[in-house]
Amino acid sequence: MVSGLKLLQDNDFLLVIVTNQSGIAKGFYTEKDLEILHNWMLNELEQKGVNISKIYYCPHHPNAVVKKYKKICGCRKPETGLYWQAISELKQEYDIDLEHSIAIGDKERDLSICNETPIKGYLINSNFHSSKFICVSDFKNAIEHILKEK
Repeated sequence: MVSGLKLLQDNDFLLVIVTNQSGIAKGFYTEKDLEILHNWMLNELEQKGVNISKIYYCPHHPNAVVKKYKKICGCRKPETGLYWQAISELKQEYDIDLEHSIAIGDKERDLSICNETPIKGYLINSNFHSSKFICVSDFKNAIEHILKEK
């Protein structure tokens, strides 16, 4: 996975993570715990030459046990609120071209932004066949396909 991220970065892709973290809403861990994990992960990746520009996460869930996070929101995938936030914030700093942007995920909900933009979606670990997304067996195959098309 790290080598694939490095290849994308070396080919001028900005690396951004958009993730649902319902474990916060379910009381399995706190936002502080997630921050510690994210900092550790970013540090580990940075030591290997990979720079994740930003991580966006949704802590909400409609059936949360932690009342603060119990809600139906626009940031929990498949909703696209976090994607639009990322696009808005990062466009100010980087020259993002949605026509040449990609989303990679192992569930269709991870690629919901592809339904609203020209962002190309790669669905991994799936036997699913889709006319909307490029279906590949694993992350390595997604990277190979992305770089061939670049």
